[in-house]
Amino acid sequence: MQQISILLLLCATLAAANPSPTPVPAAHAKRAARFDSRDGKGITLPLVKRSSHRPLPYGTRNHSAKESETVDYTTDVDALNRARDALLDRFIDDRGEEVAKRFREKRMSREEAARRKRTVTTVATKNHNFDTVYSAKMELGTPPQSFDVLLDTGSSDTWVVAAGCKCTGLNCSGCTSGKDWDPSTSSTWTQRGKVLNIQYGSGLVTGRTGKDVVSLGGFTINDQVIGLVDQAARTLPGTVEGLLGLAFGTLAKAGGTPWWLRVTAGDASDSGGTLDGGLMSFWFSRYVDSSDTSTDDHAGGQFTLGGTNSSLYTGDINFISLIQPAKWWLIPLQAVGVEGGSSVEVAQGEDEAIIDTGTTLVGGEDSVLAEIFAQIPGAMKSTELPNNGSRLNGFYVLPCNSTAVLTLTFGGEAYTYSTADLLYQRIDDIMPDYCLSSLFLFSSKDPHSILYTPNGAPYWLVGDSFLKNVYSVFSLGGGGEGEAGLQGMGNNGATAQVGFAKLSNLSGEISLDSNDNGTTATGSSTTSRGPRPAPTDVPVGVIPEAETTVVVLVTVAPPTDTPSSNAALDGAWPSMQSTFLALGTVILSMVLSY
Repeated sequence: MQQISILLLLCATLAAANPSPTPVPAAHAKRAARFDSRDGKGITLPLVKRSSHRPLPYGTRNHSAKESETVDYTTDVDALNRARDALLDRFIDDRGEEVAKRFREKRMSREEAARRKRTVTTVATKNHNFDTVYSAKMELGTPPQSFDVLLDTGSSDTWVVAAGCKCTGLNCSGCTSGKDWDPSTSSTWTQRGKVLNIQYGSGLVTGRTGKDVVSLGGFTINDQVIGLVDQAARTLPGTVEGLLGLAFGTLAKAGGTPWWLRVTAGDASDSGGTLDGGLMSFWFSRYVDSSDTSTDDHAGGQFTLGGTNSSLYTGDINFISLIQPAKWWLIPLQAVGVEGGSSVEVAQGEDEAIIDTGTTLVGGEDSVLAEIFAQIPGAMKSTELPNNGSRLNGFYVLPCNSTAVLTLTFGGEAYTYSTADLLYQRIDDIMPDYCLSSLFLFSSKDPHSILYTPNGAPYWLVGDSFLKNVYSVFSLGGGGEGEAGLQGMGNNGATAQVGFAKLSNLSGEISLDSNDNGTTATGSSTTSRGPRPAPTDVPVGVIPEAETTVVVLVTVAPPTDTPSSNAALDGAWPSMQSTFLALGTVILSMVLSY
């Protein structure tokens, strides 16, 4: 009993000497509970963002406790790369000279790419011959010389008219009314062995190929493949001096990757930077109904590389995936309609439409066009005209006072095809107060027709007469990133799309800005001048395919003192304003080339 008493006394003495511990804070207790309950398993400790501050640079200096509290726990990839490179620098020389050289070159390339700015560039364009074609200024060679080149999403080559080019067409005095180019004036020109040989509807265009410096909109490719045209069958429209192809590499007759794909891939050599996105967009001016009746070239609108100009359109851009494999910018056309009338659905397999900025007019399938023009009062096929209508074979005509408005449906959205653009050109000498339609016969599903087009070939050709009514975007999608852009000779268009948006409300005449920042005003006014008067020389389009490239030309009003090559048409020119449209044969040669 005495022993028990002594033990209790000892415990009391110890308790008095060691007071109760301070209570554990709730947060610490919660943490302790987490550790105690782990049962030998791993513990997950989530990183929590403590502030919205940017992460502090890694390894630049020591940070105070207060600074450390403001660090955003987000991975700083650039800092990690710098830390890795610093460690590798200490040991890379031990791996051999070649390994060290490759490592440092790769690092320099990565750093250069990081320094280069992401950019969107807008280039002013020029409108030739009342909406016939649109061009932009391109610089070529060293020292650089400037050329007006047609912007063409329907082909892929870049070429200019060579000095001494011979024009072989009737009454054709030269290949261009603008400048031509002598490659010997460029210190960077390199001749290639490949011959340029392109078949046109009215004859061959032949020449040479080479490589030289090509620049547009601040982007320079030092070794771009280009063609030099030494012989052509027609004079280029307006002051156009060449062509810049903006389709895919599989269509390139001269070989090489198209300029725009190389720029998209970041292959440009100068301070133009890297395009912010793999896309290009267009807004085209309208002068066909303008009060300005001069024959000079006019402001053409805007060509934007790397992005879009949101001030020129309203709502969202409606993107439609390309029909594969990508050669043209080819998308399905779902329907054609008449406002206030009915819409005609386009059958699958007969809906393939090339979206082509290098084409003036719009070509379509025979049976669909018949249903559309049947809804327009006074419209008829040209062959139904009483006076020499056969000369307009392939066209529809309609009264010049028509108010018909058409629609084309892409991606579930109907887009306006305005009256001003549908009424293309007056034909008073053949039928007073009648106009040629800009919508012409391009194909037919009828196997007995000379326009018969098998499934799988393009049935529709959608050119500027429609594209003036929308904001158009050509996008590579995911295929435009990094090195994928350099695969333009093959499958680079696998994710490509064409997009349309409705135009903003535009008003006022347009004026051409002398710099590359686009136009200083937007829109065009509609006046009583109406469709373009005859005569004029109109290229309907540049249409490339597997073996040849066809340019369809509408030849109008040769001089009265020049005899016709067709005896049946001799004496058929009532005046200098009379119009002869030799289109039927040209369209036939175009269709048979597919």
